[in-house]
Amino acid sequence: MNKQSVLPILCGISLTTFGLSVAILLYGIIFEKEENEYDKKKKCLISKKSKSKEITLDIVIPEKYVSAIIGKGGAVVKKIQELTSTHITMEKKGLNQSSERLCQIRSDNIQNIHSAQNMIQNIIQSLPDIETFEMFIPFEAFDRVFKKKNHKDEFLQQIKKIYGIKVIIDGNTHVTKTGINRRIILKGNPNQLAPALIEIEDKIQQEAKILSQMKSKIASARIFRNSKNVIKTLDDYSNEDVHDHSLSIKVCEKFMENNECKEDIEKISGAKIIITDDKTTECKERKGIIRGTTKQIDSALNAIENKFGDICESRFGSNVDVTIKKLSESLNDISSISTVLDSPLKQNDLMEVYVSALNTPNMFWIQVIGSANIELQQLELEMTEYYNNAENRKNHMLKNITEGQMVAAKFKYDNKWYRAEVISVINSSEYQVFFVDYGDVDQIFEADICELRTDMLSLRHQALECSLANLKPLEGTWNTKTIDKFAELVYLAKWIPLVAKVKSYKEYSVDSIDGDSRCHKSLILYLDLYDKNSNQSIGDQLIQLGMAKVEEKVWSAVNSALPNNECNFPFNPFLPDQFSID
Repeated sequence: MNKQSVLPILCGISLTTFGLSVAILLYGIIFEKEENEYDKKKKCLISKKSKSKEITLDIVIPEKYVSAIIGKGGAVVKKIQELTSTHITMEKKGLNQSSERLCQIRSDNIQNIHSAQNMIQNIIQSLPDIETFEMFIPFEAFDRVFKKKNHKDEFLQQIKKIYGIKVIIDGNTHVTKTGINRRIILKGNPNQLAPALIEIEDKIQQEAKILSQMKSKIASARIFRNSKNVIKTLDDYSNEDVHDHSLSIKVCEKFMENNECKEDIEKISGAKIIITDDKTTECKERKGIIRGTTKQIDSALNAIENKFGDICESRFGSNVDVTIKKLSESLNDISSISTVLDSPLKQNDLMEVYVSALNTPNMFWIQVIGSANIELQQLELEMTEYYNNAENRKNHMLKNITEGQMVAAKFKYDNKWYRAEVISVINSSEYQVFFVDYGDVDQIFEADICELRTDMLSLRHQALECSLANLKPLEGTWNTKTIDKFAELVYLAKWIPLVAKVKSYKEYSVDSIDGDSRCHKSLILYLDLYDKNSNQSIGDQLIQLGMAKVEEKVWSAVNSALPNNECNFPFNPFLPDQFSID
């Protein structure tokens, strides 16, 4: 074969080999591209097909079971999703506080959805019934039971931890007929709630007992012998301590003209004033003595001098409490009570009352039960919270404290703040005050006295001075034993209601404490008091016990003919239907 014929053949073979190589290469590229496009289309079709198969099931879950289904940190619902190959979402709690929530279960397999639904139903059925219980706790007891230490309520946390219940404390106060209460809400199953309630009630009883003991101390404080103004009677001293002091004829004549004045001075001083006819003289002059201890006689002479002025003989002794007359006048002065009855008070009207403080059965103070009591509780809560703040006390510090001034004062027996009137200055740092809503008298240090906010003056004074009607002591003055028995019978400062029947009143004028020329009209209500439980008269019980006797004296009867400015009683008569007096 010649060379010329071989060359075209070789060229042809080379071109063919190159063409095949290129063709194979191009085919691989084109085929791979088509395959990728096919795979994408296939995956897209599978995805569309999968989405078209997904199923959603909505079920309604009672709110009380939601937390059990979700579990702590979502652990329970996550486990259900894993076991059933589903996706579960719970509707968020709305502002409308609905009792139910919507739960959605999603899957492409209906069997999986049913499995998840059954698991949720099993959880609900296995749970004990969740109950809700409300408790209303008196404000004072609540404050002690749920008191916080280091900003933590230890008792509350203990209850939650031990019994596994949910406790919600309502931040609002609730006013009921029994007073101001706080509400707590407990949630749990009966087996959890029962022991938790028992422990809470035991704690309340325990604190109530402490409060009762505290109230007993307060009651003792509200019997005036613990104050400087309360004078012991002759029965409290031995014969060696008792002396006689002669009175001038003029003083004796004054006492015979005004027996009430004699009784008032005996009440103030604790001494006994005896006036007799001197039969040894032809003119039968009056003869009188003051019988008592040195301090009692000195106190009586001081009162006589204040009452009768120039006709009184000189007093002896230097230990004279010059605040007695001012104190007596202050305690009798209810001129600050400005609210009159909506309808005039009639004789024998009945009302429910508390006895808040006392000196004797002829001098005690009441609060009339009604809406004003609730207002007073709210005011005192506000005052205590406000004046316990050091910054507020600093802003209301008084530079000059004077007699007759209305102030906010701290009562040392319960450390709460109350409205009070300054009745005397003992020294530069100590004052004697009258708590206008209760009738207490106490000595208060300057640090425990603040300026009273003007808005806290709007509620009228709640303490009303009273006396048992037609009742007097056996021997001219009330002894300690009788006073203690009277305090027991009237449930002094224990806030147990009594029923009062208004029999009469006594009206008189006293000079202003601050020394101005004006006079204030004062009223003492003469009442019959009855125990609601037994319907027995308190006065009759004292008579039956041989501690008092009947006095026939009758003051002006209360009647509807009194003009409003003279019938200045700050209450509406009230009595429950079930009470009756024979």
